[in-house]
Amino acid sequence: MADDLMKKLLETTKNETLFLSPIKRMLLTRPEFDADRAWDVIHPSELSYDDLCPRSVYYRLAGWEIPSEANFFQLEVIFSQGHGYHDKYQQWAWEVGLQASPPWGLRGTFQCLACRYRWEATSPVRCPKCRAGLGRLKYREVGVSMPSHNIAGRADGDIDLGKRVPLREHPLLEVKSVGEGTIRKAAPQTVSRYTKKIRVAGEDEDRSWTDWQAVWRSIKRPFKNHLKQGAIYGAAAGRDTMVYVYEFKPTGATKDFLVRHDFGIIEEELDTALDVMYAVKKGKPPKCPHGGCAKCRAFEELRHGARDEEDDDPTLGAEDEGAAEGSGEAEEEGAEPTSEARGGDPGGPARPRRPLRRRPHGGSSRAQRVGQPPRSGTRRRGDR
Repeated sequence: MADDLMKKLLETTKNETLFLSPIKRMLLTRPEFDADRAWDVIHPSELSYDDLCPRSVYYRLAGWEIPSEANFFQLEVIFSQGHGYHDKYQQWAWEVGLQASPPWGLRGTFQCLACRYRWEATSPVRCPKCRAGLGRLKYREVGVSMPSHNIAGRADGDIDLGKRVPLREHPLLEVKSVGEGTIRKAAPQTVSRYTKKIRVAGEDEDRSWTDWQAVWRSIKRPFKNHLKQGAIYGAAAGRDTMVYVYEFKPTGATKDFLVRHDFGIIEEELDTALDVMYAVKKGKPPKCPHGGCAKCRAFEELRHGARDEEDDDPTLGAEDEGAAEGSGEAEEEGAEPTSEARGGDPGGPARPRRPLRRRPHGGSSRAQRVGQPPRSGTRRRGDR
């Protein structure tokens, strides 16, 4: 890590500028501490993408040094922009709850910047400890977790619809800033439909031109990976619905969608989380499904200087059938989950697992169960 840091610090001196170069060095050397971001869990956002690399997730959970990004400053800018989008809608949602007869309020974790106290509330007006007002309060989002799968993350908000509405129907909030790159990755066929060749005067070759306004208008529901991420949040929090807010970066145009989760679409993702947990318990990294991608290679090159091939084993998860006998008990319909399935064993349930038992209507027992409210009390109480 020291060599990697030194290399990046030297890069900042090659084209020294008065303003940005010191900022880049400050970002590289400041303590990397985020009390709300855990690195020893699997995040719903990473599980929801098709290019997920379980091998790189294994390395992170096993305590391998996390590689820094080559284009770290560009990523810092992108992440800061994303936080800005979230802050804006969270602030507006908070203020809706302060109206005389609000239709709903913003529930979650709040922090007082004056005394650092944190508490759970719905659209509060002051700190309950030091009585500081709105200007000193900060929304810290909504923590959700699924210990049985070592999944944890933060939803962007929790819409409190009041006591008359069952808690399962209170939607969580997910804010997405949508740019051209987001759409190209999530909906390439849509982009192709609105892209055509045009001839520019004075040029010999045609250029591709995309009608991004038409592409934006064609979006009628959240993208698949966003639906998966939301369903994982819902399964962890025991919620059936989610509000997605999309803001189109080029124009500031907005859309919102109220979606009822289909928990069946995350069965594979939950199985992947269990596979990674099992691999960590066994101390044997899973194969990269992409044949060795940039994500896992970055870990290996930082640790060994070259890609580590010796741990690749296509039989991972296929051994010790007998060791899995106890792990399938909670999969049986109506069975009480074992202490391991509830997260009591940090190593997770043994793998391989038994096939899912299908219900007559076609759904799976696991998909039904993960969408149920957590057994332990996780209901959040607002201040009203």
